[in-house]
Amino acid sequence: MTGLQLAVLRILGERPALPLAALRKTLVMHPATLGQSIDELRQLGLCTVERDSRDKRARVVAITEKGTELMVRAPVAGP
Repeated sequence: MTGLQLAVLRILGERPALPLAALRKTLVMHPATLGQSIDELRQLGLCTVERDSRDKRARVVAITEKGTELMVRAPVAGP
């Protein structure tokens, strides 16, 4: 688990679902870097990625129950 992945989960834990573009803006990350981290989180079952029902080009990221459980146990660190 990287610091970026923990940051993504913390942000997702504050909102039920977030467009990927908004997450990119919040973290000021290159799309490929963020995409790789989210793919790893998705493979671990910690988040889901689905097409936005209102805009089929956009994707919405949401934390899973497993991701929420991990956030409860993960220490808070950093600035």
